[in-house]
Amino acid sequence: MTKPQARVGLAAASLAIGCALAATGCKRSKKPAAAPPAPVVAQKPSRPPIPARAAMPALAPGETWRYDKGVATKTTAAAARTAGLLDVDLGDAWAPFIFQDTSGDPNDPPKPNAYRETFVALANEKVNEDGQPPKPGEHNYLEVFGIPPTPSVLAPRLEEDVAAAREACLDRVDRVGLEQWTGNIGYLDRDRSKRDYLEALRDADWVKKESCRRA
Repeated sequence: MTKPQARVGLAAASLAIGCALAATGCKRSKKPAAAPPAPVVAQKPSRPPIPARAAMPALAPGETWRYDKGVATKTTAAAARTAGLLDVDLGDAWAPFIFQDTSGDPNDPPKPNAYRETFVALANEKVNEDGQPPKPGEHNYLEVFGIPPTPSVLAPRLEEDVAAAREACLDRVDRVGLEQWTGNIGYLDRDRSKRDYLEALRDADWVKKESCRRA
C-alpha cells in the first residue's frame, strides 16, 4: 500500500514542477514601447518668382497694346477692333459700362454719371467704404461688391506678399494645427469688427505715446 502512495506523491510533485516550468516558459517578455511618431513638418508652399519686366511706354489717346504669343506691339484701339480683337481697358480710370459718361457714339452727348468718381476712388483705394482716406496698411476688399482693385493697387500687394517679412510671418503659422482643427469660428458683423479694429489701433497709439513720454 505504501508504493501506490509514493507513486501518487511523486506524480503530484512532478505535476507541480511541470506546471511551474510551463508557466515560466509561457511567460512572454514585454515588448519595448514604440517610439512616438515624428511630428509632421508642414511643407512651405512654393511660389514662382514674379517675373521682372521693363516698364511699358505710355500710350497716346486711342492707342492700345496688341499681344501675340507674349509679344506686345502698339496699335490703335480702332484697328484692334477692326481685326476682331477685344480691347480691354486696364487703366486706373476704368469703370463698368453702366457708369460710363458716354456710350462712345459721337452723336450721343455725354451724360456724367454721379457714381463713377466714387467707383474709381474705391478701386484705387483713394477712399475706404466710409468715404474716408484709408489708413496706412488698410486695403479695400470690395470685389464681392463688384469693385475690383486696379492693377496699380494689385502690384504693391503682390510685392508685399513675397517680401521677406511677410514670408517669415507666414512660416510661423501652425499649418498642421489649422488643418487638424475642427472647432467653430465665431462670426462678428462688420460694425463690431470695425469697432474692435479701431479700438486696437487706439490702444497701440496710446502705448506708443506713453512709451515715448516715459522714455
